Amino acid sequence: MAAAFNLACRRLQAAILSDPRLSTTEVRVFERGISPLSEWTAALEEFEPDILAASAYLWSLPTFTVLAREVKRRWPHCITIVGGPSARPPMLDLAPFRDAARSIDVLALGEGEHVICEMAARYGEGVRSFENIPGLALHSPLGWRKTPAQTMSLSIDKLPSPYRMGLVPPNAMAYLETYRGCPMSCSFCQWGDLDPAGGVLSTDAIVAEFEALETLCPFGVALTDAALNLNSRAFRNLHEAARRTGFLKNRYFDAEMYPTLVKPEHIEFLSECDANVGVGLQTANEAVLTRIDRKFKRQHFAKVITDLANVSKVVTVEVIVGLPGDSIQGFRETLHLLRDLPCAVRVYHCLVLPDAFMKQQGALDGLDFDPITLELRSGPGWSPRDLAEIGEWLSDLSAFDEDCTPPEARVKSDRIEDYVEGRVDPKWWGLSEGTVSKRRERPPTPHVNEGVMAKAQALHSAQHAVHRATKGYCRLESLRILPDKVNPRLDVEGRNYEFSVRRAAEGIPAFRIASGLAFVHHSASETTLPPRDELLICRAIDAMSQHVLEVLADPAVAEPSAELAGS
Repeated sequence: MAAAFNLACRRLQAAILSDPRLSTTEVRVFERGISPLSEWTAALEEFEPDILAASAYLWSLPTFTVLAREVKRRWPHCITIVGGPSARPPMLDLAPFRDAARSIDVLALGEGEHVICEMAARYGEGVRSFENIPGLALHSPLGWRKTPAQTMSLSIDKLPSPYRMGLVPPNAMAYLETYRGCPMSCSFCQWGDLDPAGGVLSTDAIVAEFEALETLCPFGVALTDAALNLNSRAFRNLHEAARRTGFLKNRYFDAEMYPTLVKPEHIEFLSECDANVGVGLQTANEAVLTRIDRKFKRQHFAKVITDLANVSKVVTVEVIVGLPGDSIQGFRETLHLLRDLPCAVRVYHCLVLPDAFMKQQGALDGLDFDPITLELRSGPGWSPRDLAEIGEWLSDLSAFDEDCTPPEARVKSDRIEDYVEGRVDPKWWGLSEGTVSKRRERPPTPHVNEGVMAKAQALHSAQHAVHRATKGYCRLESLRILPDKVNPRLDVEGRNYEFSVRRAAEGIPAFRIASGLAFVHHSASETTLPPRDELLICRAIDAMSQHVLEVLADPAVAEPSAELAGS
């Protein structure tokens, strides 16, 4: 977090500072982490802005809408502008935002660099003078009124660079943009269609970016494009600039890849960086892929992931849970496809985005979603219970053990103010100096019997060991600790197996001996386990055996006890 900054704000700052009409305009960037509104207003107090422009997405729009109302209360003359992916009339027409949205004068619906300069140049004439600026939505008593659509294409190659203008902090992550938009039309995504007239960043411009970045000693480079391989001209320019300067050689480089378009030249390029690659699969369910206009070649996918893994530090496959038309079984099958591939997996909750599902004709039929976070609550193939069940399964699969309460559990109201207050002051988290989050000290924990604590720790350690050894496909559900034995219960992809564990001795019909312990399967001895289950169970037993041995050897632990369950 300390190495992050907002590129969009620096882009707007660079545009205003480069416009000769605005040579006497004072521009200031306010950038904060999760902060109470009082800190935002205190920061603005001294500046007293004439125009306040905010770049907003899901995580910041709730705060900025409430902030806009406070700004209007304190400085009624201030014109409030919101841009970014969430600055859309359908978004601000949702019930929680309606009241606060009255304090927003303008939404910037398209590229912001030109329109922010036009609005700043016409500021003295008031909001009505913005009616002739293309690509805006203006607030009125009758709702949002859109100005004509933008017709002048943005030439990304001619935009002023915040890096070359010295507007970016040193020792930060560098964000590199070589083109805008996306040529794909996936229905769940709001990235938007690629505007070919906007062009791409030229080789010379990328070389100049690299030269400016060299003086900033960046932590690494993150490509903000939709994918490294979705615009062939942009990739060629980037590859040539990297060859000329050597800037990316052995440097941390973060990029997305579209799996069906990976070619040898992309693999070669990544091999020269310290690459961290994301691959958007979303789902392997072919019926759902057709529904969301996403292409996928199953036979080709495994080879692509393997090739990328051979030249990358980390390959992360991204999937979405809750896509309309998918199901618990379909989602599990997607993860099963990935289980033996050399990749990490990141799971996102399906969102009903304003330029995606929210605006498509008929797409909202049967969809229920949180009006603030936009997370799907139910839809075709998914009931609330299904989503809760798959969430618990994923938590277990990832051995997730942080003390983290979901926002919806903290905030029960649909009022935007309650949501913001719940987000800016979470129960156990706060801000230190700067933007680095640190865990606050917890209140004193009530005294707990040491034997109980030791048993809980034994279960916790054994669960993690089982998870790691079986890649999450086998789960230790519980340990029943008795004076002379331990009874573990294992879940293998939904199938339960129970064992008794004692010190190995003659005459005990052990299923498996590990660490001097005999694991006895509770079912009849003639029961034949599926080969895959038997393999996973053996791995789980070997992984947990040392923890079970410690339990049996510790007098404080090995006393009669109720079953310990859960992670």
